[in-house]
Amino acid sequence: MLRKDETEAEHHSPLVQGWVVLSGCSGAGKSSLLAELGRRGFPIYEEPGRQVVKEQLHIGGDALPWGNVNQFVELTISRSIHHMVTVARGDQLSFFDRGIIDQVRDAGDRDARDGAYVGGVCAAGGRGLG
Repeated sequence: MLRKDETEAEHHSPLVQGWVVLSGCSGAGKSSLLAELGRRGFPIYEEPGRQVVKEQLHIGGDALPWGNVNQFVELTISRSIHHMVTVARGDQLSFFDRGIIDQVRDAGDRDARDGAYVGGVCAAGGRGLG
């Protein structure tokens, strides 16, 4: 039973640690579920691609899926790695909207078309190639 001053996440955190990756097709309800989990106090991590698009549009950058695709994929992989490290250092059950596999898959698609892109990103640990 929750205390009045306790969130659901605080109630469960001593019992469960780690992360959960929500995956599925667009429109399946992942974002709605994450919003509810966040409302209940759980740490949630928005899909890195959405974050990067918002940031790039805000600063007038071109690391976008319809612009500099290689830079966009690199930034999403880097963001995914950062999120995973953050969660690994914590002690609370955390939820992700999709996982790094989505960014690596996208990089793999680019690799098949454009050469050794994936190898470069992975060798750089998602830190950047430039």
